Amino acid sequence: MQTHSIAIILNLRTRMVLLFLALIQLFCLITCSFSNYLGHDDDSRWLQSFEPLVAYDVTVFENGWPEKRMNYRIPIITIGPLNQTLVVFIENRLDSTSDSAPKNIVYKYSEDNGITWSKNGYIFNSTFNGNIFLGSLVTDYQTNTIFGFFTHCPLPCSKPHRIWANYVTESRDDGKTWSTPVNISGEIGTLQFDGGPSLGIQKLYEPHVGRLVVCGHIEPLEIDGVFCIHSDDHGASWNMMKEPVLGVPYNASKKDGDYLPSEATVVELPNGNLMVNARNEYHFHCHCRITLISEDGGDSFPTELVFINDDLVDEACSAGFGLFDNSTLLFTNPNSTTRKASFRICQLYQICNLTSNEFAGVQLTLKWSKDWGRSWSDGSVIWPYDTGYSAMALPRVESSAPSPGRVYVIYERSNGQSTSINMAAVDLYGRLESL
Repeated sequence: MQTHSIAIILNLRTRMVLLFLALIQLFCLITCSFSNYLGHDDDSRWLQSFEPLVAYDVTVFENGWPEKRMNYRIPIITIGPLNQTLVVFIENRLDSTSDSAPKNIVYKYSEDNGITWSKNGYIFNSTFNGNIFLGSLVTDYQTNTIFGFFTHCPLPCSKPHRIWANYVTESRDDGKTWSTPVNISGEIGTLQFDGGPSLGIQKLYEPHVGRLVVCGHIEPLEIDGVFCIHSDDHGASWNMMKEPVLGVPYNASKKDGDYLPSEATVVELPNGNLMVNARNEYHFHCHCRITLISEDGGDSFPTELVFINDDLVDEACSAGFGLFDNSTLLFTNPNSTTRKASFRICQLYQICNLTSNEFAGVQLTLKWSKDWGRSWSDGSVIWPYDTGYSAMALPRVESSAPSPGRVYVIYERSNGQSTSINMAAVDLYGRLESL
């Protein structure tokens, strides 16, 4: 009888041990699957900590210069595929910083890592009777070609005459000269496609290796959402994605709390998935960012792969987003829920005489995530005063070799007296000699 009881006890203990081991296995399976789905690897670089240092900060464009009527907004920066030339696209808004102001599409380039810059080059001149918006840049590293996108509309651009022309221009000399823009509305449609404002990507991994992908949004806001276009023939033709991510309620006016991801930046994860970080236009769930995942090369972003980034505080602002060393996500924004209240006043009315305390909370901040966006660092301040839109450029990751830790951030800023477009050269490890 005693022997039988001991056998029962041992049998129960064995079952408990087996159950415990099964639970551990299930946990590992879920964790590993989730990590694989997001693109996580177990590289030792995950253990490294960043100490970002701004090595130098250079004014690229200054409002009111070279003519008083010139204003600049919506900067995008990229690194040329041939000689690592830095290239910036921007809207040159005339007589006002307003979205409705007539604009030119302007560019500059730098051959010394952003220390000095070329004079203004012009891609497209808008008339006083029309409107124009950037836009994205994307590089084909197989043909060493940079593509630039923007959209233009002659008056009237209001309902029911919203017929926009969507253009692409290209450069084969690291952004120093650009081709005559080509209208691709016949391929992607005549709605106002505002790419980014940010960089697109060229896919390194399956599916669709070599595909060029540019993500952005459509206006008007009633039918807005995240829309991506792509090319599988090195930019010879472009196609709109099959299933855009639309706002809710669709085709209707929206209010605070409604769902509408808009301005977007895309990166490719090491497992081939695309991750989009998007502006949360009406503060759905929180004053924060929205993340979307595509498993089919940007043709769709299923609802079940949409996430809310509570710890990426944001007041519906276009932000910088990139992938460093194939292992760490980077993010820049004003880190604020009050950006519009101060920066827009400074832009529109030149009332910029604010103290550093009044700027607190709208400082341009660089954050990073080493777990594919599940959590984010508190960040490091790039500019301690008022800021607006930002974008970033990093060296392309094509192998396991570590990059030098170099990040270029282009951003709108105020110094308390005026506004300008500046570029900050940042080393993630605080090494001045790498820049």
